[in-house]
Amino acid sequence: MFLSFVTLLTYSQSGTLRGKITDAETGEELIGAAVLIDDTYNGSSADLDGNYSISDITPGKTNITCSYISYETQKITDLEISDGEVTLLNIKLKSVSVGLAEIVVAAKAVRNTESALLTMQKKSASVIDGISAQQISRSGDSDAAGAVKRISGVSVVGGKYVYVRGLGDRYSKTTLNGAEIPSLDPEKNTVQMDIFPTNAIENMVVYKSFSPNLNSFTGGLIDIVTKDFPEKFNLSFSTSFEYNSQSSFNNNFLTYEGGKMDGIGFDDGTRDFPVLPEEIPLYPTDRDAIDNITKQFNKNMEPTTGSTFLNQKYSFTVGNQMQLFGKTLGFNFGLSYNNDQSFFNDGKRGLYKLTDKNAKTLNTEQQYNETKGTTEALIGSLLNLNYKLNNNNKIGYILMYNHVGEKNAFFHFGQKPSDEIGMFIENRELWFQERAIIANQFKGEHYFESFAKLKINWIISYTNSKQKEPDIRFFTNSFYPDAAEGARYEINPSKYQVPSRYNRNMDEYNLDNKVHFEIPFTSWGNKSKLKFGTFYVYKNRTFTEAKIDYQTQVQYYSGSVSEYLDDGNIGQNHPLYDPVSRSNYGLYIQNSTDLRNSYDAVQPVFGGYAMVDMLLSSLFRVEAGLRYEKNNTLTESKKRDIEKGELDDSDFLPAINLTYTLINNMNLRLSKQGPGIRMIWINRMD
Repeated sequence: MFLSFVTLLTYSQSGTLRGKITDAETGEELIGAAVLIDDTYNGSSADLDGNYSISDITPGKTNITCSYISYETQKITDLEISDGEVTLLNIKLKSVSVGLAEIVVAAKAVRNTESALLTMQKKSASVIDGISAQQISRSGDSDAAGAVKRISGVSVVGGKYVYVRGLGDRYSKTTLNGAEIPSLDPEKNTVQMDIFPTNAIENMVVYKSFSPNLNSFTGGLIDIVTKDFPEKFNLSFSTSFEYNSQSSFNNNFLTYEGGKMDGIGFDDGTRDFPVLPEEIPLYPTDRDAIDNITKQFNKNMEPTTGSTFLNQKYSFTVGNQMQLFGKTLGFNFGLSYNNDQSFFNDGKRGLYKLTDKNAKTLNTEQQYNETKGTTEALIGSLLNLNYKLNNNNKIGYILMYNHVGEKNAFFHFGQKPSDEIGMFIENRELWFQERAIIANQFKGEHYFESFAKLKINWIISYTNSKQKEPDIRFFTNSFYPDAAEGARYEINPSKYQVPSRYNRNMDEYNLDNKVHFEIPFTSWGNKSKLKFGTFYVYKNRTFTEAKIDYQTQVQYYSGSVSEYLDDGNIGQNHPLYDPVSRSNYGLYIQNSTDLRNSYDAVQPVFGGYAMVDMLLSSLFRVEAGLRYEKNNTLTESKKRDIEKGELDDSDFLPAINLTYTLINNMNLRLSKQGPGIRMIWINRMD
């Protein structure tokens, strides 16, 4: 059987031609355009994405003809077809208004995705910008946060939060293939972009002006588009190592002892609280139980130093097209792992205040030196399946799982004269955060040529995001180096937060259902479109926070955190504890959880839209429409005596986008949403 397989490979004398057929002016897919190998009956027609595929072509130079009604027929000569390989050829046809013509061009395979993105910008009625997979590959960015900041008008804050046109996160929206995805931060609206590895991304498009068919936003909308049908078989593995002058090969890198799976971004349970906070007895009841529970907690509450290696990145992708039940199945699978470290040891933080309006100088409130070490591990995976039922119908499924683990150790030291002259503050923070998102998307595209050339595309998306921050630890003390009795350390809750530990968890899922309809029509002799659709989005979030404080009746200590947490200093074991008067009770923990910070929330949003996209002339284009949203948001605190929060309203969101072509590669745009002029842009596309 093996010999038969080898024989088939040896005598296989055929190649495959694939590509995309689009309108040369608008970039729109030409569904049904015909491609034929000259002097043969071998050919194909473009599907609803404009893609075509012709197999069993005799190797060598060949000629092909591409035609479509009301477009110039294009003849490509001397196209080289290789045996057993896929040749890529994208074809752009020019429309004709009077008569039909035929043009002949020399064969050239077009792979320039930057050009495709520029064409998308040019034909869009809204103001958009973006970055393609080709540009991302050249830049070497490993995650979407690094790539998206290269787009004009987009900035990234904190390495993950996207700001469009300078507006904060509450004004921006992020979608995955047009479907909403939940945020991974309970205090932010925008999605943390560093969780998406770039090897899964086809392009990222930023919409800067509102259109009724888009999700509601005011600042900007970033749509992350994942890879679709691969044009031919691809298999790649890449690895890279990066040297950071501050963090790489650093023997004084600030860190702390965590779990065995920290290197891949997962907590192995090391940071779990040994008991639930509500199980801790209230002081002074049952002091024996309080002492025993206090002893069970991890005693590591200060950073240590360790050594580091280089930043590392690994990526594996595979994709191809194959025949399944006589139909074309395209698949892409990607897997990536990144491990990055960052460090600084001479950071300055100051707080200064103007004492009165006539003051000539600022008064120093706080002044600290800071050291921080951060290790971040990202695991990303994507499975994308697309099944072409026929040239006019396609369905697809996307499964994506991304996980980021971030480990931070922080120390700052300095003065706080606003509280007390001569007092220094030492603050230590140990922090670990896991963020994960899993997305399931089932989608379809359909074209009904016999029914007004109707296009339908729909998506059903279920996305679940989780953020876990186990055992965040804070330890602050004051230090008096010039005290009369010598250097003195104390913990004073009247001046700062007592040593404490937090557990935070957020779990959110989004269900997003959308269906879009598009019908072409002619206005004033020009191509135009009627678009309408409906949607239903349901969000459900649960956020919980638990807090534990360390208390003591002994104010001063030696300055050693490990000695302070030692069992010999806990509760009744403290050397100064008097069992008769029960004074000088040593270190103990108490439940300081504020239930007001924990809540459940739901947000169902239902609505629809209708709009027209019309070419009033060859130079002037208008897009106008209305979006309706019915929103019912309900929040309920875990503290039951707090009144529930509810928002129940309906919104009508009108919008109009006007485009005037000044010259072939320059557009003047005006956008209006609600009262007043929204924005005016002049876009040049070179």
